[in-house]
Amino acid sequence: MSVQVKEAIGKTQEAFVNGVWPQVAKAIGGGRIVPVEAVSDKEFLDQYSGIDHWHVMDNRSLIRGIASRCQWPKYKMFQTFTVRIGNKAVEQTELAKRLYAMHHADKGWLRPHLFIQAFFGMPQWSYNTFLYAGIAKMDDVLTIIESGKRGEKETSCDWWEDTTAAKWGQADQKRFAVVPFSTLRRKGLSFIKVEKNNIARRSRANG
Repeated sequence: MSVQVKEAIGKTQEAFVNGVWPQVAKAIGGGRIVPVEAVSDKEFLDQYSGIDHWHVMDNRSLIRGIASRCQWPKYKMFQTFTVRIGNKAVEQTELAKRLYAMHHADKGWLRPHLFIQAFFGMPQWSYNTFLYAGIAKMDDVLTIIESGKRGEKETSCDWWEDTTAAKWGQADQKRFAVVPFSTLRRKGLSFIKVEKNNIARRSRANG
């Protein structure tokens, strides 16, 4: 992993802890988060499980994993979850690893329970410019990508697309599966949108 990539990861982790968590904590039951790097090798655990943070409920002695993604779009605000699907061998992509763990849940492979994707305004890396975040179950996002209809109209309950489509403006050609917040709403899946200052809009329970 390059120095530049490590620095970017560190900045997004800082943005999540300081900019996102204070906004979303109440919406998912409170408690506290512990970045995985605080208790284990960040690169190892993230690479193998996709977990970025531990969500800890001390009063119940419970813990679960959270996958997080923070974005600072330069030209257009999106309302989507994104899962990396390119730039590596097929079996090593983020999507492939998470799907394998989901389909072999009986084997106990570690994976995130919640997926939180947050969006910020400029300047990049600032955590004081939080705008909103979507919260969903990781397995729900993965199932939409796996069984949905890629490239269908956005009004479809199973719609998703990847970032090679021109509309997403992905300049560096890294490929991500893009699942709109609206797709989860239309399917009636657990979903929460948290806007700045803790204005939460829910679909079903947060689970």
